[in-house]
Amino acid sequence: MSNGSFLPISIIGDSSTGKTSLILQYTSSEFRDNMTTTLGIDYFMKDVKGFNGIDYTIKIMDTAGQEQYHSMSLHMLKLCKGILLVYSITDKQSFENLESNWINEINEFIDIKNIPIILIGNKKDLEMERVIDEKIGREFAQKFNLKFFETSSKTGENVNRAFEELINDVIKVNVEKKDSKLDENNDNINNDNNLNPSIQLNKENFHNNKEKKKKKKYC
Repeated sequence: MSNGSFLPISIIGDSSTGKTSLILQYTSSEFRDNMTTTLGIDYFMKDVKGFNGIDYTIKIMDTAGQEQYHSMSLHMLKLCKGILLVYSITDKQSFENLESNWINEINEFIDIKNIPIILIGNKKDLEMERVIDEKIGREFAQKFNLKFFETSSKTGENVNRAFEELINDVIKVNVEKKDSKLDENNDNINNDNNLNPSIQLNKENFHNNKEKKKKKKYC
């Protein structure tokens, strides 16, 4: 495992949209025809090197899509730096639930404007069973300012691209936050010179007293 920073991300969406299969394809280039349904939350890890040359350990939270686990899945989003929101292009209900069951409820826990989210239309290999046109998925993503990929966890098409895009966005956001905090600290240091005279005088007296003590000590 990498000694670098942890980046927790979450994959959410209705049950049977292929969320776990996407993770397995990304983390181990593996596909299983018969996957058991996730109950609660599972975790997967992968070490990556960011675009900035820093090593990261990606912690992927695989959340259950069933109604009884819905609130728990959403609650875990508070711990995440990025989200993959998944529907199946063969399942109309999973697409229709994106806004009502996921986007709206995500906003109750976090502001979707402040966290990278990528929309995924999965099961692209099942073209003959498609019920959601790619254009419709793309328009939905644009409506909420999300990046969009259609993927196949079976063939691996676009799976790595989707994960890598999210990870790069997460790194960029966190680097910008650190730079912003650094700027705040620098401003606070600079503002130190604008303290009122009495405080400045006390600071000078403090330093003068320290110097006098040093001289006495070594006399």
